[in-house]
Amino acid sequence: MVTTGVQVPQAVGTTTEILGGMMIPAMLIMLGNSLAGLTISDLRPAVVVAIARLSIGVLAALVVIWILQLEGQAAGAVFLLSSMPTAIVTYVYAQRYRPDSGKIAGAVVVSTVLTFACLPVLVWAAAHIATSG
Repeated sequence: MVTTGVQVPQAVGTTTEILGGMMIPAMLIMLGNSLAGLTISDLRPAVVVAIARLSIGVLAALVVIWILQLEGQAAGAVFLLSSMPTAIVTYVYAQRYRPDSGKIAGAVVVSTVLTFACLPVLVWAAAHIATSG
């Protein structure tokens, strides 16, 4: 390890790398399984969550840029990354700790679609923020 100077045994490093590589496909399979049973009524709260997530992300980015007085590419990157959709990890946590994780799966999908639809405007805004420093 770079930080501590302790060398991780090859077997442990390889095993960890293989297990880590399996996580994203496993999460996508879990999400897909939940989406198979999703109904239109489950999407109504998901739309509210997705719009709130995008709005809060954009507002949080603007506040962080203002507080930290970020300029240029750093400001644009913070803005763009803060407006990204709800992560699939949210669904994994909901699957583990909440009985109604299907609604969270809907929020992940709707949030992704909403962000994709808004992406041209978000990229334009990030570029404008980055160049207006």
